[in-house]
Amino acid sequence: MGPTGERAVIRGRQRHNARVVALRRFGLATLVLLGALALVSVPGAGAASTGAVAGNVDPALDAVDPGTVDVAASGAPVRGVVPLVVQNRKSGRVTRIRISARAVDRDGRTVARANTRSVIPGVLDPDTIGLARLDFGDASLPPSTSFEFDVTAKPARHAAVATLQPTAFRLSPPTTGPVAQTLEVTLRNPTARPIHGPVRVALLCFGESRRPVLYVAKQARLEQLAPGMSVNATVELGELCPAYVVGASTESTR
Repeated sequence: MGPTGERAVIRGRQRHNARVVALRRFGLATLVLLGALALVSVPGAGAASTGAVAGNVDPALDAVDPGTVDVAASGAPVRGVVPLVVQNRKSGRVTRIRISARAVDRDGRTVARANTRSVIPGVLDPDTIGLARLDFGDASLPPSTSFEFDVTAKPARHAAVATLQPTAFRLSPPTTGPVAQTLEVTLRNPTARPIHGPVRVALLCFGESRRPVLYVAKQARLEQLAPGMSVNATVELGELCPAYVVGASTESTR
C-alpha cells in the first residue's frame, strides 16, 4: 500500500464494531485539568513491566494480520472521540504512523471521517502496541457506530523519537473531592543516549471487557534524561480508572 523502497509504507485495513463499555470519565492532572505533571529524576524504581506500553491490564486485542500495522482494539465513541490500540505486526520497527477512519451507520453510509498522526510511543517495535484516539467531531455518534480504519507507517531506520519505558505504577486509594485517584508512573530511559524533551505521555483507560474506554495525552517539559535514569510522572484522575496502560516518548533525541 503506497510507494516502494525507502519511503514504503505499511497499510492495514480492518473493520471494527464499537463495543458499548462501562465508561468512567477521568481527567489527567498534569496533562489536562486538575494539576501539573511533576518530572523528577530518580535513579531507578521497582519494575512493574519492561514493555514500551505497560500498565495493570492486558488489553483484549483483535487479530492483526502479519506484515501489517493496524488497529487492534477500539472503544465506543464518547462525544465523537474513539480510543484506539494500534499494533505493529511488521518484522521491523515503524514510525510516522497515520490512522484514517470513517464512521459507518447501520446502512453502510459514511457519516464522519477522522485521522491522526499522534500515536504514542512514536516508534513501535515488532508485535508492540501504541495508543491513540480519533476525534470525529460529531458528538451525536451512537455507540452502535461501526468504523473502518486505514493505517500507514514507515520503517524506523533512523527515527529521532525515543521511547520511555514505564517501569512502575503507584495507584492511590480512592479519595473524595475533585481528585478521585492519583497514578504515579516511573518512566525510564532505556537507550544508550541522553533523551531530551518534550515528553508525550498517553494514558488509556479500559473497561471490564478490557477494551479501550478513554484516551488522554499531553506534553511535559524535560530538559535531559541520562541513559538508565528515570523520571516520575504524577497523574491526577478526576474519576476512578482501575484498569489502565501508559506509554511515553519524546519528540526527538537531539
